[in-house]
Amino acid sequence: MNKVKNKISWKIFLVFVSIILIFTTLVYAMLILFLPQFYYNYKTNQINDYADEAVKAGENGDLSNVEKALDEFMDNTNILPILTDSSGRIIYIPNVNMSSLNTAMPTSVQGSESESGSTATQYPEQSKTKNKSILVDGQVYDLSYTINVQKINDIANVLLQFAPYFVLFAFILSLLTAYFFSRRMVRPLLRMNKVAAKMAKLNFTEVLPIMSQDEIGQLSGNLNEMAINLEQTMLELNEVNEKLQKEIEKERQLEEMRKNFVTAISHELKSPLAAVMGQVEAMRYNVAPYDNHPKYLQESYQILEQMSKMIQEMLDVSKVEQTNHMGQQTMFSLTEMVETIINNKKTAPSRIDKKIIFESKEEVKLTANYAFTEKVIENIIENAFDYSIGDYEIIIDLHNRGEGFYFSVHNKSARIPEEELGKLFEPFYRLEKSGNKKTGGTGLGLFIIAKFLNIQAIQYKLINENDGVTFQMWR
Repeated sequence: MNKVKNKISWKIFLVFVSIILIFTTLVYAMLILFLPQFYYNYKTNQINDYADEAVKAGENGDLSNVEKALDEFMDNTNILPILTDSSGRIIYIPNVNMSSLNTAMPTSVQGSESESGSTATQYPEQSKTKNKSILVDGQVYDLSYTINVQKINDIANVLLQFAPYFVLFAFILSLLTAYFFSRRMVRPLLRMNKVAAKMAKLNFTEVLPIMSQDEIGQLSGNLNEMAINLEQTMLELNEVNEKLQKEIEKERQLEEMRKNFVTAISHELKSPLAAVMGQVEAMRYNVAPYDNHPKYLQESYQILEQMSKMIQEMLDVSKVEQTNHMGQQTMFSLTEMVETIINNKKTAPSRIDKKIIFESKEEVKLTANYAFTEKVIENIIENAFDYSIGDYEIIIDLHNRGEGFYFSVHNKSARIPEEELGKLFEPFYRLEKSGNKKTGGTGLGLFIIAKFLNIQAIQYKLINENDGVTFQMWR
């Protein structure tokens, strides 16, 4: 990182130094090449302009105005103008006492325009005499002046002699200027590079300070905005990924459960089916003791009845996966549903001696899938009847609790080992290890209850009490 920083700094620094040196060199060369000529043209035009002013002053018909104009001519240009009449006699020279002058102007002054003196090789017209006619009150006068800008070449010579000092000064100035400007540019660029490196590693914690409104400031703002958008996108992708992982894990578990379920079904149906086939085959050939057809036909029927019940429970389990069917929810009276199921269950002759206590004093409304809720309540009460000891009463409680409800069924039975409580909700798991369907059931009842309640977001729990077992569910 430091090597990159130094490399960037030196490159920018050298670029600045080169630009400044080239610029100053070009400016200085322009001064040497064009300043003398520019100065010569400027002075020539200035002298001619003042001469023209003197000519205009004569238009007023007053010679004194011409003399004033000639005084300004000399004061501003340092050129000596000479005013003569048509015969060559000197009429006026600024700052000269004319009474002491008795001689006529030399011939060289006369004429429309003549040259005198030698000139420099660079500017051949540096020194020359010019004449202009001035008409004052009908009389013509001649204005003579000599343009002498011989010293113009000194400017170029001085500039050439001063060049080494100027180059040294320009070099030092360029170093200082390049140093400050390069640091001003490099610092934000290095900060951007640092932040961009962190962004490449998915670290979006650092924010670039916006120190100006120029392109660098705008770039810093864009990087900050990009970091925010990338961070938000990464968070959304992580959330989606987590959901996807959960869905994949859930699908894997369902697939595993399906395999286990099919294996268990095959095992559970195979044994009773083989028993029925064996009994029927023996009765068909009157093999003793199966020649007693009424007795063994009844046993075969009971086995088939158990198989039918198991198949129906398997169909109920398959409906659990139909989420669109489970989504058909309505509001109904849970109190009325429980009362109806109790009345249907206790009418069986084998259950007349069972005492059920259900004294719900309030109407409980529930929004859920009616058919599956009825199946849950029916299975819970059915288990209470099947596993109650003697003629002990079954206690059912139902009441409103906050915005939800509470429902429980308590029956007297043997205590269930704590390590077995959670396993009872697994498919085909029975406390009765012998596999006897008469005493151990199919092992699907509590599994179906758990699936229906989980999908409908109803919580449940099976707990041991001092005198039995209680099944609770609530929302």
